[in-house]
Amino acid sequence: MVENMNILNKKIRPLSLFYLCFVMYTISNALTLTNFRNNESLFIYPIYLYVRVICAIILAIIIISNKQIRIKLIFLFPLIIFLGLSTYFSESWNLALLVLFAIASDGVDVKKIAKILIIIYGSILALTSLSARLGIIPSYPIKGDGGLVRDPMGFTHPNTFSSFVVVVCCAFAIMRFKKFNLLDLLVQSFGFFLCWSIAYSRTSSICIVFILVISMIFSLIKSKNIHKAIYTLMAFLFLIECIFSLYLMIHYTSSSPWMSNLNRLFSGRLELANYFYSNFGINPFGFDYSKIQIFYNGYTSFVVDNAFCHIILESGYIVAVIFYIMYFLAIIRARKNGLYSLNAYGLILYVPVAFCEMSAFLVCFNFALLSVFKLVGKSIQYSDDHVLKA
Repeated sequence: MVENMNILNKKIRPLSLFYLCFVMYTISNALTLTNFRNNESLFIYPIYLYVRVICAIILAIIIISNKQIRIKLIFLFPLIIFLGLSTYFSESWNLALLVLFAIASDGVDVKKIAKILIIIYGSILALTSLSARLGIIPSYPIKGDGGLVRDPMGFTHPNTFSSFVVVVCCAFAIMRFKKFNLLDLLVQSFGFFLCWSIAYSRTSSICIVFILVISMIFSLIKSKNIHKAIYTLMAFLFLIECIFSLYLMIHYTSSSPWMSNLNRLFSGRLELANYFYSNFGINPFGFDYSKIQIFYNGYTSFVVDNAFCHIILESGYIVAVIFYIMYFLAIIRARKNGLYSLNAYGLILYVPVAFCEMSAFLVCFNFALLSVFKLVGKSIQYSDDHVLKA
């Protein structure tokens, strides 16, 4: 990456601008998922809309200022066109910003991003939960299976609260790559407690158990063959999850006992995905759900937690299929080369998360997505360090 760039006659390091964008986007996006957004005087959603535009402009400047990246844009041009069309038709900036962040991330410190996320999401978890308890913002508990009360702790939904906890646990595991000890056990156990006992989110709890197990394996077992086998398993688990998710989205029926039981296990996620597919279908460049009225089982907006289904319904099947392929190839390439960088490690941690949390495919939650292009690209320098290199 270039050493610096001249903006308003001041030399500013591109990496500093990148981190600034990531912090602004992460905070503004996170606050839209809390009930602070109900306070109109805070202007949370309007600020978020402006932040998206500002980040897109700054990231574009970083990319254009880097000669090496400009050359690579020739190969990414078709993807950029598809993303532009998807953003236009769906009004969703998620994938467009993901690609901009990923392309501009040359030289970014993965552990620094993890630390940023822990601080931001940990602070928002504490602030939102405390504000809800003090009555500063509302919190709307819902009843789950068996009459259990699921507390969202001031977030828009109990699953949203638990997804924030999962992100903190993932980021902590990445910061502690191959250094598992009692501290890691305590942090992951506390995350499990929050998801299981407060939000009553079985899926998020399972995800944290997975993170715990993978962290232990990579730290305590030094065999490269075992590590390679895990990458192989996770690559094909990703593929199976993708196919299975889309199959259930299309063919789900409550009259099928096994589908109905699975839907209950995953808190109605399968039925929701099928509802949006059955009523709105899938389009080549996505669909803007904000322009229609939705009234289904208490939901009044587009809510599909399965990340595979969410991305294809919202952003369209063209960019969705490209994304699925890129994610799969990134893991395969890391496995094939037998090198286990933090970049690829972060991707496999989110594989089971994707089946139950759409946040798995959002860059402000799953920052391992920053490395997808680099892992797939032929010029990537693989290592176990924590710097993304082109």
